[in-house]
Amino acid sequence: MHRDAFARLVDEAVGLIPRRFRDAMRNLALVIEDAPSPALLEEMDIEPPDSLYGLYTGTPLTERGWDEGNRLPDRVTIYQ
Repeated sequence: MHRDAFARLVDEAVGLIPRRFRDAMRNLALVIEDAPSPALLEEMDIEPPDSLYGLYTGTPLTERGWDEGNRLPDRVTIYQ
């Protein structure tokens, strides 16, 4: 599947997330990559035939303090 078609499917899927959850998705970068690196799979103890289809990197809302100021966006990586 071409990257553009895959990106449209990801956009469509995000649009299906209920509004109350989408509204909480602020300061979030949604990134599409080809595949997880072998180093990442090894770090997460994922061995074939298993794989990784997505990964959240950041601080969950439930773990953020009141003093959290300007910060880089959290990241959700979707692997094609």
